Amino acid sequence: MCTKPLGDEADLEAALLDTLGLSIDAVQAELDAYPPWSMAQLRQDQACEEADSVISRDSWTIELGCSAEGVEGKLGGEVANHVLVRLTEEAHYIFDFDTSEPLEVWVELRSCELDGLASIYHANWSGSTAPENHAAQVFDDMPPGVYVLRVRVKDASSLAPNVNVALSVAQWP
Repeated sequence: MCTKPLGDEADLEAALLDTLGLSIDAVQAELDAYPPWSMAQLRQDQACEEADSVISRDSWTIELGCSAEGVEGKLGGEVANHVLVRLTEEAHYIFDFDTSEPLEVWVELRSCELDGLASIYHANWSGSTAPENHAAQVFDDMPPGVYVLRVRVKDASSLAPNVNVALSVAQWP
């Protein structure tokens, strides 16, 4: 389509017929029939595109500073980043978060394996990484596979420029 002239509706119709074999009305009907897709689903799908290259390990560093690769959000507002976690067997797992400064975090964990448009495993959790309330969470009956773990901080206004979250994962108990 990028190489076709698209100056008016007739050009678009001809390009669609030539490229897809569909009329404008048929393309519009396909788009209308497609289920709504949220930003979270788009981010999930984009992250899972790298699932084949994930190496099994038990610890990661998630950078939340404004110059870190993969960080989403805005300066002073909500920021988020993610890692891909491969689990090799079905089990209960503890996810332990340690940060370079106390944070209130929101964590979303989704399996890259889908049933239709939904992940086969999805969980949310929020907590504090302050020393008096260390952030660790057990997730039950997790099937093996690759997961996207997204960490969000709702208010980044007081974050240091290079704040990190150290994540470790182990079977529980």
